[in-house]
Amino acid sequence: VVLGRAGALAASTALFAAAHVRRQRAGAVVHLATGSAFGTVYLATGRLVAAVAAHGSYNLLVGAATLAERDMSIADTGGRRDRLLAS
Repeated sequence: VVLGRAGALAASTALFAAAHVRRQRAGAVVHLATGSAFGTVYLATGRLVAAVAAHGSYNLLVGAATLAERDMSIADTGGRRDRLLAS
């Protein structure tokens, strides 16, 4: 079956999202967008390592943002501040 570049991008994006999506409906949209971006990187460069590097860079940014994010629910619930999660 010959999909062409657009078909291959659509198929790889769908597979990427299916492999990464958890049980969150909103997460599917994010994974479709990032999968499409990584597929586009591959199509633009012709190198899988470029898409892998983009994926790794994205993961590092998400991890850093997650670590830097303050849990606002602690202030709202009046819970102890020395716990990671208040609710």
